[in-house]
Amino acid sequence: MWWKKLGVALLLVVASSQYVQSQQAKVLCYYDASNFLIEGLGKVSLADIDTALPFCTHLVYGYAGIDVETNKAVSRQPNLDLDTGKGNYRAVTQLKSKYPSLKVLLGLGGYKFSEPSIKYLTLLESGAARITFINSVYSLLKTYGFDGVDLEWQFPMNKPKKVRSTLGGVWHGFKKVFSGDSVLDEKADEHREEFTALLRELKNAFRSDGYQLGITVLPHVNSSVFMDIPAIINYLDFVNIAAYDQQTPLRNKKEADHAAPLYELTDRVPGNNVDGQVRLWLQASAPATKLIVSIPTFGRSWKLTGDSGITGVPPLPADGPANPGPQTQTEGFYSWAEVCAMLPNPSNTALKGADAPLRKVGDPTKRFGSYAFRLPDSNGEHGVWVSYEDPDTAGNKAGYAKAKNLGGIAINDLSYDDFRGSCAGEKFPILRAAKYRLLGVLALVLALFGVSGTQAQNATTGPKVLCYYNGNNSLAEGLGKVTVSDIELALPFCTHLIYGYARVHPETYRLSALNDDLDLDSGKSHYRAVTTLKKRYPGLKVFLSVGNYYDVGEEKPFEKYLTLLESGGSRTAFVNSAYSLLKTYDFDGLDLAWQFPQTKPKRIRGFTGKLWHGFKKLFTGDSILDPKADEHREEFTALVRDLKNAFAHDKFQIGFTQLPHVNQTIFLDIPLLKDNVDYVNIAAYDQQTPERNPKEGDYTAPIYEPSERVKGNNVDDKVKAWHSQGTSLDKIVVGIATYGRGWRLTGDSGITGVPPIPADGPSPAGPYTNIPGFYSFGEVCAKLPNPGNANLKGAEYPLRKINDPTKRFGPYAFRIPDENDEHGIWLSYEDPESAGNKAAYVKAKGLGGISINDLGLDDFRGTCSGDKFPILRAAKYRL
Repeated sequence: MWWKKLGVALLLVVASSQYVQSQQAKVLCYYDASNFLIEGLGKVSLADIDTALPFCTHLVYGYAGIDVETNKAVSRQPNLDLDTGKGNYRAVTQLKSKYPSLKVLLGLGGYKFSEPSIKYLTLLESGAARITFINSVYSLLKTYGFDGVDLEWQFPMNKPKKVRSTLGGVWHGFKKVFSGDSVLDEKADEHREEFTALLRELKNAFRSDGYQLGITVLPHVNSSVFMDIPAIINYLDFVNIAAYDQQTPLRNKKEADHAAPLYELTDRVPGNNVDGQVRLWLQASAPATKLIVSIPTFGRSWKLTGDSGITGVPPLPADGPANPGPQTQTEGFYSWAEVCAMLPNPSNTALKGADAPLRKVGDPTKRFGSYAFRLPDSNGEHGVWVSYEDPDTAGNKAGYAKAKNLGGIAINDLSYDDFRGSCAGEKFPILRAAKYRLLGVLALVLALFGVSGTQAQNATTGPKVLCYYNGNNSLAEGLGKVTVSDIELALPFCTHLIYGYARVHPETYRLSALNDDLDLDSGKSHYRAVTTLKKRYPGLKVFLSVGNYYDVGEEKPFEKYLTLLESGGSRTAFVNSAYSLLKTYDFDGLDLAWQFPQTKPKRIRGFTGKLWHGFKKLFTGDSILDPKADEHREEFTALVRDLKNAFAHDKFQIGFTQLPHVNQTIFLDIPLLKDNVDYVNIAAYDQQTPERNPKEGDYTAPIYEPSERVKGNNVDDKVKAWHSQGTSLDKIVVGIATYGRGWRLTGDSGITGVPPIPADGPSPAGPYTNIPGFYSFGEVCAKLPNPGNANLKGAEYPLRKINDPTKRFGPYAFRIPDENDEHGIWLSYEDPESAGNKAAYVKAKGLGGISINDLGLDDFRGTCSGDKFPILRAAKYRL
């Protein structure tokens, strides 16, 4: 019915807008650098938190403090933070070169240190002290490259209150008639005005540099007493509400209770919950989009005694903090990993005493949080009760923030999340769970209306980004060496990692490793290393690729790939071996970069040349690539169909990469092939290379056909060839090369540089790729004009770069030969701008995505502009 379709469409529009909003939500990740100074399991370095950063929009590095004598903002651990020490301030802000969208803020104050609030209040009282403080904060941000500051101001905390029943509350109120209210701060009104002035002055000082200013409302700081919310909110970029530690074993030694409830429990202190704190700010006219809900990654624990009862239901009598754990080494304070280790698992089910597992009590209401406990033994020992955050409850809080259209969430602290993955094998599970809940609405709506899982995934995650990595480059020496760790920074931008390259064994026709010593468990186990990356990047699919340019023999290069097709037994051996490799090493699919014979090189001819060439062909006839092409076409279709059937049970996927110069009309039955593959990667690059076309330099990877060129040798024609034969657009992936092709120019090449241009074979090899006429983007970039080569001559003289304002063909660069007819070079290459243009083409056409070939040839070291993987990033951003 039309009205149902309309309803679905409207819901999808709403869901899509919510998804876009969720993409803009902040995820503030706090890191207390003092944990780096701890010895043992509690030591957490910047390297340890690196894998969390793709999930964060902001990293808040803590904590600076206030020098009581000078009123200046200073590092609390200068030997760790400053350039005169280990330089952590500089190191943390330099993470932005790895993660360009990340904002790095300096956290000042903090809850952990529990400093006397008097110096924070005294500073407010003096205009001169405020100016000194502001200037020192500005100096720290400017000197070390921070993007702003998060003020965790140490106002006096409310005094602890007991949880009282109705009768107890009445009696307490009666006593207060005579004793009166306790006064937190006799000058609270003045301090409230002065804090407003401080924020206003900070904002004005930050304005020209665009620094961000946020505050964290620490636990038990009464916002209505110390903050003029309507007056300060316009000066702030965010307000982080740290609504946890509502009950702790240090403040409430005799009473164990939920430490960070989402909503108010019965007979509790009003407002000591997330919703109560959020509503206080909303009712004071704070925009919801500026409010951040802080999620702890730790638990608070009490010691139980014989008087605590046997139910474990809070609130219950306790006797102060429980014993410290091995990581945090703090009484009554456990990281999530420490809590997880105490919950029932195979290693502790038979243990007794202090090592016996706790009983976990979940929260089906999703309102208050989880807790776990162990009753004391017959000697009154080993009793413990823990209120904690876990991935489920963190997800619930993120769901609350999303439902309320708040500005986002904060994770406090990355050090206390399971950063080692010791609990379930997944690092930073609390952060991940919370982040995923911020992204889940659209997928849910699509599922409700029967949209397939693949379609839902495409709708929520967008187009595919296939990232190819040639593992054999890890064996190279010098600048060409690219390891798995080198490419890891790229993976947050990838949907698929395609690991290459496997081969067809020439005798058995089984799929096998190209290098056993590198890939298999009997060697360096690269296969296992790349598939294990899925634990760190759960949305990532890891495929194994076979063939490409890397499994080609010197003589009869395509023979074994064609011979395999001709025998049903050989096809079965290949299918079975492929299944076994994927299953054994936990790959998600197979990428078939099949080695069909390549079309012969063709010269670029003008009109007259085409007439003469056509006349000659009347006598010579067409050259035949493969006399048995019709059979091989049918047999390849049969192979892919057999693979699809063999893979169906395990849901392994199949991709097909059409290599350059493989003629689809000869070797591929597209109408039959298209339904048996999950994607078609069109490697529409290397259309012209110095090996195939040594006498003619030209564009290697144009999007559209330039004038008077070989028909079909461009991206658009390849896409049309597949789509015109029934392939859905969302299956077609466009390959983007991360390298350039170079020709040697001579005196006959002219001086314009305009292609096609006469040439004399490949140009000299570069220091990284070591292949004549083949340059990584990093090598290309080094040849373009830059301060390092502006005054060089000869072979080091910079090339002249010619951009492509049409966005159709790509850039090129050249250097005409000198008077000795030397050092002439012409390059056609991909750069971030042209890669972005191809991604924009993909987006405009509604195609399935892009592929990046190869991560190791992108500027993975960031030598060109300081930005690692610039081609991948540019293409991803344009999607």
